[in-house]
Amino acid sequence: MSNKFLHGKWLIILIALALLIFPLLSYGVLAGTNVPVAEFKVSNLVLPSEVGSGENITIGATVSNVSAYDGSYESVLTINGVKETSKVVSVQPNSSIDIQFTLSRSQAGIYDVDVDGLTGAFTVLEKSSASGGSGLSTGLIIAIIAGALVVIFALWIFVNRRVNLKNKTG
Repeated sequence: MSNKFLHGKWLIILIALALLIFPLLSYGVLAGTNVPVAEFKVSNLVLPSEVGSGENITIGATVSNVSAYDGSYESVLTINGVKETSKVVSVQPNSSIDIQFTLSRSQAGIYDVDVDGLTGAFTVLEKSSASGGSGLSTGLIIAIIAGALVVIFALWIFVNRRVNLKNKTG
């Protein structure tokens, strides 16, 4: 056999393979582009503006499947630019599901939040200021009770003296 014959034989084999593979590539079978893919949108970021140190923080969002295909979506929560956690949810076609992440922080400060491109922030307050300024301290409550007892005792003495004076004069 001559080299020309071998080259021609390989050329025919390559052309045959190309004719078999080309339709598969153009229809996306081998490339994976013809597979239906669900499309998702994330909206409605919900988070508290302030929490106390060590308290649970719930951060929520809505994941919507805006396509006609079933699909799963991984939602990623990032705090101050660092991935905190993620959640994978399955969403039916043309429907939505609410997701929630729960975490806590003991360090006081402002924390930047990102859930799949939706951004916000929350502030962690120190324990003493997290309870709010309108609460009554224990010392104030004791002072109020002591004052009320003094007033009650003074009224009791006044009423008893009056009764005793009436009995003596009467």
